Amino acid sequence: MILGGGLCFLIGAGIIGNGLYWRLKAERVDATIIGVRKKGIYYYPVYRYILGSGEQRETISSTGTNSMRGMETGKAVRLMIFPDKPEEARPAASILYLIVGLFFLGPGILFLKIALFSYPLTVYSYGMIGVLVLMAALKIRRHIIPKEQRGTVAEWKEKRKAERAKEWESSSLTTMEEFRDTPEGIRAVVQERQQARIAMPILLVIGCAMIYGGYHFGQKMISLTEHGTRAEGKVVALETSRNSDGDTSYYPVVEFRDDKGRNVRFRDGFGSSHPSYRTGDDVTVLYLPDMPQPSAVIDRGWMNWLLPGGLGGVGVLFLLMGFSMLRYRDQAA
Repeated sequence: MILGGGLCFLIGAGIIGNGLYWRLKAERVDATIIGVRKKGIYYYPVYRYILGSGEQRETISSTGTNSMRGMETGKAVRLMIFPDKPEEARPAASILYLIVGLFFLGPGILFLKIALFSYPLTVYSYGMIGVLVLMAALKIRRHIIPKEQRGTVAEWKEKRKAERAKEWESSSLTTMEEFRDTPEGIRAVVQERQQARIAMPILLVIGCAMIYGGYHFGQKMISLTEHGTRAEGKVVALETSRNSDGDTSYYPVVEFRDDKGRNVRFRDGFGSSHPSYRTGDDVTVLYLPDMPQPSAVIDRGWMNWLLPGGLGGVGVLFLLMGFSMLRYRDQAA
């Protein structure tokens, strides 16, 4: 759990951090798509733009996609560029880095939470963490270039530029319109439309369902936050539930005394494949005074909003993808 969670967390944090660095540090320029280059199944738009000095530049996007949408010749776009690396560019409106980063960061945080808080940490736990850190340090050390063999930053940039140019030697510049008229392009267009026709209603239905789920759980938490009361409780048992696949989930059973002095017992609604609590753990309970037993939940602080916020956010993302495919289908028709 520590190894997998740490790896996912570092990858996700690295992707999001790199994207935010571009957002905060890069300059914005107006550009025009003059063609595309194809590498494997991905299309990379080629841009032409003018630097602040008046110098005209052409560059290939650092990110590609397997969709042909939005790459029409002459389309105006807003780019992010660094003046010292004008051969690299990213669309300013792209949030791909955020989606991919969260895809890794979310599971990474979950795995680390389970590893560090669902089990008792002993001297063996710290020993294993130390071994993992040492192994990672040794692997990193093997890839460090000796100081006497390192070149200057300018040399590294020139080498990186040459490597990037070599990557595109086998791919010629063409326009998306010309590519669509080739047999390969016609097959790709038909396949993309079929995929959009199938995926669009599925994405819309899933998006609506997830937004409704986020609204449902969000309303409950809003009611508890505005009208609820907190009390100290204790985990008295762990209930298990087995699904059709044979997987077991553990649910904490909590007892607390409400504001009228009554003992109340409830099973928390969130279970996990590994026990998140142990019998005897002290927890904070959030409940409605008028109906303490059915409304009571373990108060997890900001994590109370993780489920409704996550469901709503992912639901909006699915809706946006669905409407994007719907617009593409209408334009193709």
